[in-house]
Amino acid sequence: IRVNGIDVRMVDGLWISNVKVHNCRSGGLVASWKSENIFVENSIFYANFFDGVALYDSENISISNFICSENGAAGLSLDNDLSDVIFNDGFVENNGDVGIFARHASTLNFNNLLVKGNQSHGVFLSHSTPNSETGVNRLIFNNCCFKDNNGCGFWMASPSTESKDNCLVGCTFSNNTQDPVCQD
Repeated sequence: IRVNGIDVRMVDGLWISNVKVHNCRSGGLVASWKSENIFVENSIFYANFFDGVALYDSENISISNFICSENGAAGLSLDNDLSDVIFNDGFVENNGDVGIFARHASTLNFNNLLVKGNQSHGVFLSHSTPNSETGVNRLIFNNCCFKDNNGCGFWMASPSTESKDNCLVGCTFSNNTQDPVCQD
């Protein structure tokens, strides 16, 4: 059963602005099934049972000036052949698991995010199975702050053979319970 606040499937061209999505039985905003050209601004996704924002099998998405907080699982969950997504000026904080989870995704940009106080790692990047081309490639974290997370600030749990060309630029790390940056 899917009980998302906003559930977007096979959509080309959508603008979401000034919404508060909370206390949903699943996710706050979920975009999947080849959705594209989605723009989200000035919105809050909080206290949802699973993820604040989940993006799967979609492309060309922009999310700016947002908050994902106090969700039961991840603040942002990004997976299943996701590409060309930009996150600008956001807070990803106090979520029940990781702040940001990504697997099987490429060309994602994170700019000016505060990833704070999540119950596991600030960021957890992975792949499904070895040699499956399901890693994370071309992810750029620019001017992000990872602090007070209950784990690593940033964990690259995928070897360079599975995940290439990722970088952290001008990021800060403070008071995470494990190392600032961890890698398997």
